[in-house]
Amino acid sequence: MALAVDALTGSLEGQHRVDSKALSQLHAPEAQERCWRLAHNILVALRRLPPGPYMLRMDASNRVLELRSS
Repeated sequence: MALAVDALTGSLEGQHRVDSKALSQLHAPEAQERCWRLAHNILVALRRLPPGPYMLRMDASNRVLELRSS
């Protein structure tokens, strides 16, 4: 599940269910570890930004992860 959360209030702005193909790429334990480490680093960076809302977008075909302000 991908969630968009308002950085100031913590309220849920939107959500999107991730398909099983994307989840299967996280099968290996080391891949899960990297995924959680990346999530932690993103959250640390978000805390330094002005209040949102922001949207984190993954473009798997171009292997890009973008943080967009709304």
